Amino acid sequence: MGNRFPAGGYLEKILRVDLTERRIIDETVCADVLHQFIGGTGLGIRLLYDELKPGIDPYSPENRVIFATGPVTGTMVPGSGTYSVISKNTLTGLVAAAQANGFFGARLKYSGYDAVVVQGRSDRPVYLHICDGKAELEDASDLVGKDTFETDMLLHRKYGEDGVEHGISVAAIGPAGENLVRYACIVSDRGHVASSGGVGAIMGSKNLKAIVVRGKHGVPIHSSNVKSYLENVKQWVEEAKSSSMGKLVSNYGSIGFFVPYHSRGWVPVKNLTTNIFAGEEVFEAEYIRGRLHHVQPRSCHGCTFYHCHTVEVAKGTYKGVVGESQHVLRSVPQKRLSLFNRKHFTQRPRLCKWRAFPFYPGGIGKSYGNPNRGNNCSCESFWASQEVLSAGFLK
Repeated sequence: MGNRFPAGGYLEKILRVDLTERRIIDETVCADVLHQFIGGTGLGIRLLYDELKPGIDPYSPENRVIFATGPVTGTMVPGSGTYSVISKNTLTGLVAAAQANGFFGARLKYSGYDAVVVQGRSDRPVYLHICDGKAELEDASDLVGKDTFETDMLLHRKYGEDGVEHGISVAAIGPAGENLVRYACIVSDRGHVASSGGVGAIMGSKNLKAIVVRGKHGVPIHSSNVKSYLENVKQWVEEAKSSSMGKLVSNYGSIGFFVPYHSRGWVPVKNLTTNIFAGEEVFEAEYIRGRLHHVQPRSCHGCTFYHCHTVEVAKGTYKGVVGESQHVLRSVPQKRLSLFNRKHFTQRPRLCKWRAFPFYPGGIGKSYGNPNRGNNCSCESFWASQEVLSAGFLK
């Protein structure tokens, strides 16, 4: 370790993958850089700044897509499964910095690296497999066109896990990324989404379908900091669980915010033309979790709360297993499209996540595509046309 940075939190190691040359090498990271640019986003932006020439097109092979972790990633600190994806923004040409939780960030660290820097462009679809400090590029021809859920499950089975998360994490793109949709995202652990800046389209432009990570490397904690580290973790967990917001999220996830928000007039509806959403009581979290869905808690790495759930819609058109939508996902149709069907609220995030484009811009885009958006439309119009919207997401 560097003299100015205590041993702890970082492995001082990044993996560089050149897809054009099909070359994979390990590199060390200067301790001073880790000290000055703390966290996955800080490290990723510093690497991007150092390596890119001004004016590089986001879709150029010279662009990078960087998966990076911070010093507490993979530890017992609450929420420490988070990772950052850094690249050039496909929409603005500036910096894209997207984050997602789950397990991928922790398992990237356990695989032996603080960050992965991907450059170049493969001449055929590939995925990257990293395990305990060793990395290989594998053929992904059989994954082309598959959504992120299918891709995740197939890769789990290939490496010995059948639908459970004991030690493998997959970050993948779906058809949106493959087709370079400018706001395509990356989905990891079947439902955690790095959704900002079109990072999924950058992966698609490089013919990189997915990254698989697993390993048994630990996260170094300096011996002089172990006691204070454990004390702080205990305090943070207790404070989070005892807060009113913590109790609500632990019991219901962020969908528990919807009814209180609506009662305060904080839910804009029909492109902000009203804040009244008729029938909001059917979206009460207790009803949704208690009666509408079969649910199974599915916490992130180090999470204090079990707010993420795997949901099964028991019957009807949208029968099947999905990831439970959180408040921000439910708020988009409420704000923009005035949709009332509870099972559609579960289905639509599934379509977005699995095809790997973010629900928020997708919902906004569809709402602005409504020719009647400025009118006082009836429930039979486009505003409440569940089937029309779902069909649109599939195109």
